[in-house]
Order: sequence, then C-alpha cells, then structure tokens
Amino acid sequence: MYEGIIVLILLGFTAALLRVPILGSFLALFHTLVHENGHVAAAKWTGGKAHSVSLFYNQSGLALTSHQGKGGAVLTIAAGYVFASAVSVVYIYALMMQWYTPMMIVLCILLLYNIMFLVKNIVGILWLGSVFLLIGVLYANQAYEASVYVLYIIGSTLLVQAFLSSLYVWKMSRFHAAASGDAALLEKATGIPAVFWGFIFFGQGAVCFTAGTWMLVREGLPFL
Repeated sequence: MYEGIIVLILLGFTAALLRVPILGSFLALFHTLVHENGHVAAAKWTGGKAHSVSLFYNQSGLALTSHQGKGGAVLTIAAGYVFASAVSVVYIYALMMQWYTPMMIVLCILLLYNIMFLVKNIVGILWLGSVFLLIGVLYANQAYEASVYVLYIIGSTLLVQAFLSSLYVWKMSRFHAAASGDAALLEKATGIPAVFWGFIFFGQGAVCFTAGTWMLVREGLPFL
C-alpha cells in the first residue's frame, strides 16, 4: 500500500513537471524522440527509408519517411504511439532489474545515432547536445547515484508521457479529427475513421501505463 502511494506520487509529480515551462519540454522530448524513432524503425523494417527527424520546443516531433506500398505506410504511421508505449514498459522493466549501466549505454547510442544520422533541426540538435552534456558531467564526476536518479526521471517521463499523448490523440480524434496527427494520417491512408485509431492508441497506451505502474509498485523504488 505504501509503495503504491509513493509510485502514484512520483508519476503525478512527473505529470506536473511536464507542464513546467522549459523543463517540461526538455523532459517530454525523451518521449518525442522515442516516438519518432518508432516511425523510423517501422519505415526501415517495411523496406522504406527514413530521411530525417525533427524535435520541437512544443514537445512535438516529425519523422520524414518514405515507404514501399500502402501496408508499409500504414505500419509506419501507426508505429509511433505503439513503439513509445512499448519502450516505456521495457524501460521500467530494465530499471526494476537495475540494469543501469547497459541502459545508459543504450541511451547514449540512441542519442548519438540520432544526432549523426536523423535529427536535422536546431532545436533537436541543441536538445541532444544538452543531454550528452548532462551525461558527460555525471560520468566525469563519477556521480553513479545521480545517474540512477536521472534514469528514473527519464523512465517516469516516458511512462507518463506515452499515456498522456495517447489520451490526447484519442481526445483530438473524437472532437478535432483533422488535427489528430497520426490518427488523421491513418484515416487518410485506410479510410477508417480517425476516432478508431485514436481509441486503439489510447487503449494500448493505457495497458502499457498500467503494466509499467504495476511493475513499479510490485518491485518498489530502490532509493527509498
């Protein structure tokens, strides 16, 4: 019971931080990066190409991809929310297993790959550079405990933002379908209403958020 309350406070605090100017955008871009890389991965896996990724100050992003056939296009468009939610659960599992060093290595590889091959816009490059700087400072000062806190902040951000973004796209698909992003693109590609895709995105987001929260409650937070 106590652990559950602490976890809910942590996730609620994370949701509040995401609304703080500047800091909220900085944190939310971790989710945006994963979301856009989901599009990139799906495009490549289906025989298409990834041209660039842009990250924006308003917490949004854009992946420019090309596809081979309608099926590849549909899978690429659908991949962003699903990939981000799945990664948030895998990330939380890795935290519970205390795989801190491998996680930091994977994070650095992801950042390096994006800054070298994908991200082209100034905001995205500055954000990636600032994250690299933060990791470098932690490494230079051998701040292991602080690194663990950073990993947990990123993890809670990925989990919360994946859920909130899926909730947002479902809301937009119901009331402003044309502005519902990936759901609107899927409606255009498949003819199936955006509200259907919005509901699918929200459903998988809710399931993954529940799974991640359950793991946090069951295993507890090692630094408490």
